[in-house]
Amino acid sequence: KKTDKKAILTIDDNGGGIEDGVVNRVFDYRFTTMSEIGGTGVGLYFVKLIVTEKFNGTIIASNVKNGARFVSTFNLCDSPA
Repeated sequence: KKTDKKAILTIDDNGGGIEDGVVNRVFDYRFTTMSEIGGTGVGLYFVKLIVTEKFNGTIIASNVKNGARFVSTFNLCDSPA
């Protein structure tokens, strides 16, 4: 979705969602719910760094029916004259 000043990217998956107790931690450095299969906890951390530091945006995670939702909001730059 695009507005005059923002672009909003919403991604839903059908992987069962994120445990309610940890959904607010999924972007933390080295946090993983998949340590038993070799998860390092850096993937979503780096996604957040890119969105926030390179694109001056935000990203949030939440649960939806049957899965998780990730919403990234990007501030759009003014076009050069």
